[in-house]
Amino acid sequence: MSAITKNRANKIADIPKALALALDRAYNTSSRSGVAWVITKNGMIVESQGSMSGYPQGALFKALRGHNGKKHLYLSTQPSPPFISTEELIDVCANSDIEGVHFPKTSDVSAEELNSDLVDLYSYELDEPSRMIDCGPNTLKRKMRPWVTCLTGADITGRSVPLNFFHQEFGVRSSIERIIKQSHALIVQKEYEGESYLIQQNVAGGEMSRYEVDTLEELNEALKEQYLLGHSSIVLIANNELMYSFSKEGLIDEIIYHFDINLSASGSNRLSPFTKIPDTHGWEITECVHFTNSCRINMRRALI
Repeated sequence: MSAITKNRANKIADIPKALALALDRAYNTSSRSGVAWVITKNGMIVESQGSMSGYPQGALFKALRGHNGKKHLYLSTQPSPPFISTEELIDVCANSDIEGVHFPKTSDVSAEELNSDLVDLYSYELDEPSRMIDCGPNTLKRKMRPWVTCLTGADITGRSVPLNFFHQEFGVRSSIERIIKQSHALIVQKEYEGESYLIQQNVAGGEMSRYEVDTLEELNEALKEQYLLGHSSIVLIANNELMYSFSKEGLIDEIIYHFDINLSASGSNRLSPFTKIPDTHGWEITECVHFTNSCRINMRRALI
């Protein structure tokens, strides 16, 4: 029986280039639920592809069987559902002449059950970015619901501003659409049902589910349905008030806040009630971008 060879890598430069490529490809596919694989033969990369967890990985199995001779497989995350089951991996290794499988340790799920005399296993301990791209699947396992990213808008007084107000800023609309396409489903507050984010497929080619919610019960129903499908990354579009309400219930993991810093531009929104920003204890800011009349702040709950 082959034991897992464990490696400690403090930075990306310390891991094999093929594994770094798999991590990079997964992150660029979806920074919350991306997965990717790289196949090497005689030290050369022969095939690579990115996808999202929760979808069948038939392309990987086909590629492994399509390259004759001994080869190594590099995965962006450790083998476990909803990416790829241990049974599937061991079965394909037995029929594909794989010498080694390499992957980062990205969760508490043990890979010891992968021990097999069919293939050598190599794990690498990394903090970032491997933990970030696995936050969706880890949330699915630990909280029995998908990772929820909330897109919302407000002025500097805390009053809600519709997201489409920020479309006038260069690059805002395209960045919102990119975030939506990197998820499994879109949940929209009913007052935004007419929003033009009518995206049919995500970056992995999967069909985008769409829900309309106004209440906690409706949100939980949507999250339960996506959990049962094995889908681990959801985007919620909501006003500031609903975002605050759901956040207090612990159902939002990441907030992408669009702030109007020019009160005269969105003055009509002063009629909406003032809403406090959620308690951000235990959260971390991951990005801050300044536009002409607005800014975007990304923050997320600290990864455990």
